[in-house]
Amino acid sequence: MKSCWKKGCIVYCIMAAIVIPLMVLFTIEMSKHSDKHPGEEDESTVTEDALAAPFGLSDDEERMPLADTDYINLATGDKWGFVLGVSGDGSEPINIAHFMGNGMQGRDMYELRSGAEKNCYVLYQAGSETDCGITIFVYPGADSIRVTRDGRMAIFKTAASFDHAVSSIDPDYTPERYAIKMGDHGGKFETLQSGEEAYTFPSGEYARSQWVKDGNKLYYVDVSGCKMKDNYAHDGFYAGSDGSWDKSVRCINGSNQLPQNGASYVDDGGKSWVFQLATDDDGTIHGTAHQAYPKDINFEADYTVKSFGSSAYSLFNVKNDFDCWHAVVLDGGRTLRVSGAGVTEVYHKK
Repeated sequence: MKSCWKKGCIVYCIMAAIVIPLMVLFTIEMSKHSDKHPGEEDESTVTEDALAAPFGLSDDEERMPLADTDYINLATGDKWGFVLGVSGDGSEPINIAHFMGNGMQGRDMYELRSGAEKNCYVLYQAGSETDCGITIFVYPGADSIRVTRDGRMAIFKTAASFDHAVSSIDPDYTPERYAIKMGDHGGKFETLQSGEEAYTFPSGEYARSQWVKDGNKLYYVDVSGCKMKDNYAHDGFYAGSDGSWDKSVRCINGSNQLPQNGASYVDDGGKSWVFQLATDDDGTIHGTAHQAYPKDINFEADYTVKSFGSSAYSLFNVKNDFDCWHAVVLDGGRTLRVSGAGVTEVYHKK
């Protein structure tokens, strides 16, 4: 019996010598992590489950879109809005979503219903049981939403954050402040068959008119979805010869130059742009642009113009959604730099 008791004591002592130091180390490590703020965890603590979670969002907070607030897609100018309330007798929620495309006269109205996943909502034709195939995910803070429609995904931000992001009166603004980080939303840079680089999401949708942070550099993808080079972004900061933010070039944020109406802007190859723009009482700039190639190529196209401020414009082909350009007006309206599909061309007023 004594022999067994002695053996038991020896085993207990050995286990104590091993376990107690481990418990002390564990307590120290836990105290270190308890001092960290959310989002500051070491990469080594991120589990595979967390990495696999869609878009890295795992919080349990129930969120609705903000009511009576426009959510805007920066690249296209399309808007979503929401009216949130209850039925007349207060028995059930009646939440309405309305969509207005850039240039649309009216709005498409939908009924917003909870989806299978938290913070994800499905849209139905108002007053019916017809699923429209549109889902909306609300991000933390509810200042941005992800809209998936017919397998295509787009990010919309509140009008307030949109205005703040491109405002020249924001003294703290830099491209990094509102940039997408490489891997956000499952996105990555891909080299297309034609050689251009585009930042794509798992749905196949491109990031557009957006800075992307990749390592220590920030790259700008223009409205065509491709990495832009040698031109100013919509916020007035400059993307250099490799597409990254060139801090040595002065930002033109704060000034807003317009192309001269009716003037022909021509490049060295004979291609030209002609603009016809108007400014509303509220300062909104809108209008059209006409592109023409030399006579031996015989190609012309008309575009609608979306103004960002900071002398930057997006140009959308009225007949082809895939044909779009990023244009910046410089030198008091004498020079036009136009980017798309990874190429920047310089035009001068004739």
